[in-house]
Amino acid sequence: MKRRSNTKNMAAALLVVARKIDAVDEVQRSIKLVLELLKKDAQFRAFMQSKRFTTEQKTKVIRFGLQDACHPILQELLIIEIDENPTILLRDLSYFFDAMAKDELNIVTVTAHVADELSVDEVADLQKTLEESIGKNTELDLIVDPSLLGGIKLRIDNTYLDASIRAKMDNLRRDLLQ
Repeated sequence: MKRRSNTKNMAAALLVVARKIDAVDEVQRSIKLVLELLKKDAQFRAFMQSKRFTTEQKTKVIRFGLQDACHPILQELLIIEIDENPTILLRDLSYFFDAMAKDELNIVTVTAHVADELSVDEVADLQKTLEESIGKNTELDLIVDPSLLGGIKLRIDNTYLDASIRAKMDNLRRDLLQ
C-alpha cells in the first residue's frame, strides 16, 4: 500500500511540474510510450529489471536510448527510481497521472455501446450532447454491439446508463407483470 501511495504522490508532483512547463500531454504520452515499450520489448524490460547492470549503465540507456522518445522529466524520474520495477512503477504512475490530469482538465471518459456504426457527424452530435448534459469535456469511445436492437448504453466513468431498446422492453415487461 505504501508503494501505491508513494506513486500517487509522485504522479501529483509530476503533474505539478509538467503543468508549470506546459508539458502535461507530452509527459502523459511519454509515460504511455515507455510503459508500452516495457510491456512489448522483453529485452528492454529484462535490462531495466536486472540487478546485473549498474545504475550508471541503466542511466545511460535511459538518457540516450529514450532521448528522442521520452520527455526529460520522465527520464529523470526513471533514473531516480531506477531500482524499482519500472513496469509496475509506470503502470501505477500512468493510472494516477491520467486520473489527476483528467480531473484537472475537467475530462470524463465515456464508453458508448451502439447497435450500428455511426457517421462522423452523428459521433460529433453525440459527444456535444453528452458534454452539454454532463457539463464536462468527454473522451468518447464508441463500441459497435450488434446484439443491441437499438438505443445506446453508456458508461460515464463508473456510472452505467442503459437506454437500449432491450432494456426498455424489459422494463415494460416487468411493469406489465406487476
